Formats: sequence, C-alpha cells, structure tokens
Amino acid sequence: MSPSDSHSKVPQTLLRTPRALATSRLRLLGSWNLPRRSPKFGDRQSGLREREVGGFGHFDWRPVVLAASLWAGMWACTSAIPVLMLITGCAGALVALIAAREERFFAISLGLALLACLPMAGLRMWAIQASPISELAGEAAVVTISARIGSGKSGMANSPWWGAAAIVDEVADGPRSWKTSSRVWVIVGGQPLAAWQDLAPGTLVRATVSLAPSQSGDSSYAAIARAREPPEVLAPPSVIDATVERLHQGLRESVAHLAPEPRSLVPALVVGDVSLMGDELREEFAATGLTHLTAVSGANLTIILACLMFAAARMGVRGWWLRVIAVAGVVFFVVLCRSEPSVLRAAAMGFVGLVSLGWASPRQGMRYLSTAVIALLVIDPLMSRSLGFSLSVAATAGIIVWANSWAAQLSKWVPGWLAEALCVPLAAQLATQPIVTWISAQISVVCVGANLVAGPLVAPATVMGCLAVALAQLWLPLAMIPGTIAGWFAQGLCQVATFGAALPGAAYAWPANQVGMFAIAGICAALLMILSHPKGIRALVPGLCFLLVLSLFSPPAVPGWPPANWRIVSCDVGQGDATILNAGGGNAVVVDTGPEPEKLDACLRGLGIRTISLLVLTHLHADHIGGLTALRSGRELAKVMHSAVEQPAGGWRQVVQAISGVPHEVAVPGAKVQVGNVVIEVLAAKPFPEFAVEAQGDSPDENNSSLVLRAWVGELSAVLCGDLEEQGQLDAVASAADMSADVFLVPHHGSARQSAELWRSVGAAVALISVGADNPYGHPAKATARLAQSQGMRVFRTDLQGSIAISVGEKNLKVTTEKRQ
Repeated sequence: MSPSDSHSKVPQTLLRTPRALATSRLRLLGSWNLPRRSPKFGDRQSGLREREVGGFGHFDWRPVVLAASLWAGMWACTSAIPVLMLITGCAGALVALIAAREERFFAISLGLALLACLPMAGLRMWAIQASPISELAGEAAVVTISARIGSGKSGMANSPWWGAAAIVDEVADGPRSWKTSSRVWVIVGGQPLAAWQDLAPGTLVRATVSLAPSQSGDSSYAAIARAREPPEVLAPPSVIDATVERLHQGLRESVAHLAPEPRSLVPALVVGDVSLMGDELREEFAATGLTHLTAVSGANLTIILACLMFAAARMGVRGWWLRVIAVAGVVFFVVLCRSEPSVLRAAAMGFVGLVSLGWASPRQGMRYLSTAVIALLVIDPLMSRSLGFSLSVAATAGIIVWANSWAAQLSKWVPGWLAEALCVPLAAQLATQPIVTWISAQISVVCVGANLVAGPLVAPATVMGCLAVALAQLWLPLAMIPGTIAGWFAQGLCQVATFGAALPGAAYAWPANQVGMFAIAGICAALLMILSHPKGIRALVPGLCFLLVLSLFSPPAVPGWPPANWRIVSCDVGQGDATILNAGGGNAVVVDTGPEPEKLDACLRGLGIRTISLLVLTHLHADHIGGLTALRSGRELAKVMHSAVEQPAGGWRQVVQAISGVPHEVAVPGAKVQVGNVVIEVLAAKPFPEFAVEAQGDSPDENNSSLVLRAWVGELSAVLCGDLEEQGQLDAVASAADMSADVFLVPHHGSARQSAELWRSVGAAVALISVGADNPYGHPAKATARLAQSQGMRVFRTDLQGSIAISVGEKNLKVTTEKRQ
C-alpha cells in the first residue's frame, strides 16, 4: 500500500456502522489508520528529554511546559498589576539570558515566550482600559451609545433581565463623542426588556445607558452598560448575522411542537442556545454534572465533524478532500455559534480531541493540545483568566491521556461501546474536578453515572438537531421529523437530570479553601494513578456502585455550620438579599427573601428556622421578594412589614398573593418592633415621588425608596439599606440621627453607586455583600471594595464564601462562612 493510499484511509468504525452514533459521542471517532509521525519537538539537548511516564509512553514535556509558561505569563500580565507584570518580564529576560549562555535553545524560547507576554497582554489590557468607555464607566456616566448587539441571554424567571455582549461603534457624553470598538455587556430590566429581547443578533442600535466598571476579575468588557429605555434601531443585522439567526429560528420552529423541556434543550445541545431553558431544568443539569451539554463545547464539534466525515466517506470522498471538508465543518460550526471567544475555544478543543482520539497517541495529542492553547492565548490573552478555558483544556487533556487506555483495559470485561462511554466522562471529570469544586464548593457523586447514561443520547440528539437546522431552510414540515427524533433523545436527557438531581446525596459540600483544594487534587491524582494501573480499571464498576449507594443518603451538614451562637446570617441566595436575625427557639426575623424560594428554603433549613415571627421587605424588586413562598412552605409566617411604596406593580401583586391571610403593616420612620431578643428600628422610609409612579422597573426612584433599618440582636447591631443608591444614602444620613452599627449590609449588592457619608455614619467593623456569582451587573464594584477598605471594614461576600454568620465572641465579632476560605 502506497503512502497516498494510507493517507486516504478514513475511520474504520465510521465506515462499518452508523449505529455508533447512538452508543457514544466518541464511538464515532473509530480508529484512524494513518502513519504515526515523529514526536520530535524542538531541541533534544534542552534538558527536557522524552521519558517513560505511565500511559504517556516516551513523553516530551516541552510543549506542555511552553504552553503552561505562556498561560502563566498571560495571566500575570492581564492582571494589570505592575508588580506581576514586572516579575514576568524579569523572569523571562533572566531565563533567556542564562539559557543563551548555556546554549539551551528550548529554555531560550521559554524566556522569550514570557517576555512576549508583556507586549501582547499589555496591549490588550491597554486597549480596554484606555478606551473612553472605561473612563466614562469609572465616572458612572450616563451616555448614548451606538452598538451592534450580540446574542443575548435571559435571567431567572423570578428576576427578569436580559443581557448581551455588544461592540460599541460610537459613544456620546453630551456634546463630546468618540469612535471606538470597545466591547461592553448590556443589561436590561423593567419595561424596556421586551424591546431589547426582540432584537436579532447583529442589529445596530442607539440607546441611552448608564455605565459601570466591569465585574471584578473580568477584564473582557470595557464596561457594564445598563439600558433604561427601548433601543432605536439604526441598521438591521448583516447578511451573515441574518443568515445565522434564520438557521437558529429554523431549529426552534422545528421543535416548537414538543413538550417544554425537550423543546428548550434541543437548541442548547446543537448551538448552545439556553434562552428557552427554565431555572429548574438548569439546576437539575448543574446538580448532575450535565451542564456542559448545554454549552457550546468541543464535544459538539466532535460529533458534527465525525458525522460529516462519515457521510463524506460513504459518498466516496478520500484523501485531502476529507481534510477540506473537516476544515469547512469547523468554519461552519464557528459561524453557526456566532464566532464568540468561547466558540473559538470549543472549536480548537473539539478539533484536537477528534484528531487525538482518532489516531494520535497521548504524546501527540498533548502536543496538539499545547499548540492549540498557545494559539488561543496569542489570539486572546484574556483566555488565560477564563474558567471555561481552564475547564476545556483540563477535560481535553484528561480524555487524550487516559480515556483510550482505560477503555482498552475495561473492554476486556465489558462491551467496547460501554467502556468508551464510561471512561470518557470519568477521565474528563477527574481532570476537571478540582476546578469544578473550587467554583461550586461541592462534589457531585452522580456525575459519572449521569454522564454514562446520557452519553448514548447526546450524539443522536445533536445530529438530528443539525439535520433539522438544514431541512428547516427547505421545508419546515420535513425538518420537524428529525426535530421530533432529537426531542425524544432530549427528553431522555431531561429525565436523567431530573432523576439524578432528586437523589438525596446527589452533591456533597466540600470546602473551597486551600486545604480543600489540595485534598481534592490529591484524591483525583490518586484515583488517576490507580485507574492507570492495568488492574486498577477493574475497580471502576464497583466504584460506581459505591457512588450510587452514596447518592441515596443525605449529605452531612457542613462542619461548623451554623455556629452554635449565631445572631445574624446573610444567606447565599444568588443575586439578591435575604438576611436572617435569630430570635431564638427556631424563630427568626427575615429581612427580604432573595430571588429564589429554593435557595432561601435551603438556608432556613440549615439554620433550623421553623417560624418567621416577622418578615420585613425593604422594597418590591424581584431579587428581594422572589423567595417569598419559601417562608410558608412548612413554616409559620406571623407578620409582615413593608414600605408604603407599591411599585413596581407586578412586585406588589406577588407580595399580596404570597402573604394572603397574614397580618401586615406599613413601616414608618421611627417605628420599632421587638421579637424575642431582636429589635427592628426603621431609620428612614422615603416616600415614592409622585412623578415616578409610572417609572420603569428597577428604577433609581424604586431603589431609593428602600427601607433603611437598624436591627439589634442582643448587643449586636446591623444596618440594612436594601438597594439604596447614592442619593438615597445621602437622604438617609440626613434624616437619621444615629446610624452606627457593628455590621453593614452593603446597599445594592455592592454597586458602584455608594455614598462615603453613609459608610462613615455606619462605621461598622464588618461589611456584608449579598451578591450572585458571575452576575451580569458587575457587582460588587471595585470602587466599593476600595471604599470599604478606606473605612476599615472587613468585607465578606456570599458569592465567594456562601452564607455568612455573625456571632459575638468574648471580645469581638466572630464571622463564620459556609464555604471555608
């Protein structure tokens, strides 16, 4: 057989049977019969020689070291911290100079790579921070922007918002205007919501927005732009954007006749469109480790490319034309999913996974992965700070290194398709588990089992969905056939998620501190070593049985939570507020309820609260009243106190319905209510301006009408201000004679609109910020953190530390966090 004939070979599994589509997403890949290429990389005299390392065989670590070094350098240089940038540059120069004297060519390239991080990452950060958008955001300016809107996503049902990335063409602040190409995150709530949600991606609009600095730790956006009015459409989407939206709409229409769950899941599986997925379904997928199926990932591309090449091979396509088709498939995938940074990452990881699993050895696969990482970091240095990028790289590395060898060993005892379906998610989970645990502070014990059952369902659902996309452009009734088939498999995935999430021990809490991270990393490393042993894989099935039994038992309480003498707890309810004041004997006073009843219910159960003696609602926004139903779910609600402001009207209707039959009263300044050892004092209750009765939802007037409270729990005091903005805080200081307290619940989740006067008046030792992780508002603002530091307050955040309990020690306050830091 000639070399050209060898290169024309296609995956044998693909040619044998299309049934592989229904067994495992990776069963499609088969075995590529292509000649192995030399694993040479760089200079063998550089000191990093190939070595025998477990399943790696003779492994050359140099590509991995180079990629890891570049990643670390980019991370340091995108921090915008001069000291880190200086250390990176000096380290690179030192390594390059020493290596040059020793003629270590690889080490020279390593040093030069670190030096290159300075201009590449520095220019990227400079372009963002030197933008007029960033400067105006620092001033909290209200400006008019002309921007091209990207694909949007919706928030929770109980806290409606819409957000989308946008490229700003022009920004105007009064008579001044600037041309720019800055990337911002647009968020909308209230009455303008419907007008923004109806915008097709790629539409050029003009709107007045209020700017705020981008979220702490996220430098990919120059600012957060909050729109308070409907947009003015300046130009329709481009031809490409309009075509992509037509393809997406065709997919949605082809499954519109299905039940709600599969109807929402099919677009998520095919193009990562999760806009139709409900909160409950999202939580079930998160609890069972299936969330990756609903995001644009390398797995999507792997499935699509494998099917595309299978079809091409059946039609007689051979040789380099197969590669052309593969590249065309990648381009189509990127365009279909709107060419966002996460899509480029997924395309790179998927292509690496397909090639590596199809015919490359682990050493070659890691070389391809390292090359992809280097290329992506050069294209966008900010990927070095992306958790999604870290998860993608870790999962791909785990699959490349371990999945094939484990499956080969396990196939001696179980069918090959089952071995692959089991080993692939297991390798990915063990490789990514430390990162996942750090993010979520928990370990899912049903993840492997759920992915095992879900694996055979994903490929046919994705393939049928892609077919529906194509056929919908020809004739919608014809597209409904593959759309229906995709829905059947999607329904199965929904049932897997629902069943797994319902198990009492589906997830176990794990401390997300340094000790916890070292422990989980050590456990994963030990499991990887055991499973890599020729006989270790035999323990896999018994291990899965053990996890299944473990999931049937309720997880133990977090050690030390809650502390025995807790007085005040700020519950981790996501993007909202819910504060619990301990009245003793299972009784409590609750101030606001957060956006979701499930999270508030979990917090109250953990605290052992059976009776709500008093509920105080600072104002009627959804992120403060959305959890109301949790208070009457197996608990007694005795009394409610609220402000005189009945806006927004939808929020007031929700409150009236939820507290039906419960005594309630309007809070007035100076009022005091005592429940057990808890005393609530109303410091300020600003009336709602008459001119703002028709104000749009989530307006400054509504925020500034929040009740200002001081709570005493024994000798411990706390000030709670709802969502007061700067003017409302100044008014509160002017109207209240004394606002001093030990604890300060930072207004409006730590937004940038703060008054230093209020902070000085409170003079607390501890500042609590109740905020949701990765929220679209950019909370808490960096300026707020600086303000807290300037006032000598120690800050605790629910997004990082979970629920936060305050108690009184012998000489000072004691703070206990649910997630150990």
